[in-house]
Amino acid sequence: MAKKKTLDRKIRNQVYKYLAFIKRNGFRIEKAIVFGSFAKGNPKPWSDIDLCLVSPRFKGDNLEQAAQLAFLAHKIGLFIEPHLFHPHDLKEKFDPLADEIKKYG
Repeated sequence: MAKKKTLDRKIRNQVYKYLAFIKRNGFRIEKAIVFGSFAKGNPKPWSDIDLCLVSPRFKGDNLEQAAQLAFLAHKIGLFIEPHLFHPHDLKEKFDPLADEIKKYG
């Protein structure tokens, strides 16, 4: 397993702000996991925050919910890219994105 990095306080606060905002807008999230360049500790100035959002409500085609969640991030001025997962999908053995999240998130 990859060594986990400690998130910068600014990034952590942005994620908390976003999670509170989406909760006020009716989204119930079971778990949120930062992954990607911020989790690995090597973000570039243009990097977004890759955020895995886990909820039993995310089933099948989540394109509309993903668009709503991306819009909410933009609405409060955050550069967050939400990735939606059902809890069972995150356990999928042959999903490279799920593997990335489990390894670095």
